[in-house]
Amino acid sequence: MIINDNIASEYGTFRSVPTAKPLPAKYKPTPVKDDYVVGYITRTAVVRRNDPTIGQEIDPASSGNIDGAMYQSYSFPWRISGKRDKTVVNGIIEDIGVAEANSKTVKKLGAAVERLFTNPLEFWRGY
Repeated sequence: MIINDNIASEYGTFRSVPTAKPLPAKYKPTPVKDDYVVGYITRTAVVRRNDPTIGQEIDPASSGNIDGAMYQSYSFPWRISGKRDKTVVNGIIEDIGVAEANSKTVKKLGAAVERLFTNPLEFWRGY
């Protein structure tokens, strides 16, 4: 094509556009007994940078395999054991509880992550 050849000779060769790495598969953690003893698990989510409505939870081990230009990753602790609600002793909050702790964690990360983790008591089994 004459036009493209003229442009190429004028400005140099064209570079190909790199393709993005595919997003790792969706993942749902399965806490084991030791996780409940520790009290929390680590959850990891990725959200598309140019469209925050696209996101999913992924395996924390695969978070290094995402395309950082395309996706933002978030890793955070998720409480799975402890008291459900806050504990107040002599008017002082001793523990905010699992539900509030998990809600505050995802809220700090932003609306895109908050949409992915709507149940703050997911995996909770009591104290």
